[in-house]
Amino acid sequence: MGCEKKTFPNIDERTFYAIRGELAKIDLELPETHEGSITSAAYGVTAAYRLDLDQKVLHVQVTQKPFFVPCSYIYGKLNEAFERVQNGN
Repeated sequence: MGCEKKTFPNIDERTFYAIRGELAKIDLELPETHEGSITSAAYGVTAAYRLDLDQKVLHVQVTQKPFFVPCSYIYGKLNEAFERVQNGN
C-alpha cells in the first residue's frame, strides 16, 4: 500500500546531505545517492526518492507502509525534518 508522490522544494546537495542526518534521528535511512529508497525497519516504511539538482527538488513516493499509518503522517514527518534543516535547527 503506497501513497501519492510528493515534491519537496528548495533541496540542493548540501540540504540533501543534512536531511540524511535528520532522517536518521527518526529511524529513516536515506542513502547518499541521488536516487533510491528511503527505508525504516522500525516503521515498516519504504519510499522511492529522486533528487533533481537542476530543479532543486526532491521527489518522494511512499511505496510500502503499514495500513494503519496514514500517508499524511509519513509525509508530515519528512516535512518536519526538511524544515529543521532548511531553518538551521
